[in-house]
Amino acid sequence: MNVKQLNQFEYEVTGKENDAIIDLGQRQCSCRVFDLDQLPCVHALSSYEQAGIEVYDLCSNYYKLETWALAYVDTIYPVPQQEDWDINEVKVLPKVLPPNVQIKRGRAKLKRIPSVGEGKKWIKRCGLCEQPGHSKKTCPLRATTSKL
Repeated sequence: MNVKQLNQFEYEVTGKENDAIIDLGQRQCSCRVFDLDQLPCVHALSSYEQAGIEVYDLCSNYYKLETWALAYVDTIYPVPQQEDWDINEVKVLPKVLPPNVQIKRGRAKLKRIPSVGEGKKWIKRCGLCEQPGHSKKTCPLRATTSKL
């Protein structure tokens, strides 16, 4: 990947697949992988390498070992068997019923968007002459051909 420094914090990274602009101060990339996952994307890795910054500084604190260790500092007690559970009968919540709704008579109305050809009225065309406004029975062409 080719890395070109634009200013003190921004770099332009070009490669085979796509180009990106990295902002080192904001920790943002135009490919948005770096923004969403809080892990460096390929563009960020190449620009940080040129800037001389440690790769582990790119990651969010949530991915670092110290944060994971702090999450498990306290004692985690196992859950006892279900027979040993002490459930107080008074704390049982009442049964929740659905709301009272009056059902209206008739067919339910649907709110929907009509399809592309749905709003147009069809024009009746003749089967013999393909002209609009009449059918085979009332076609003037049929009347002239039947007399011959």
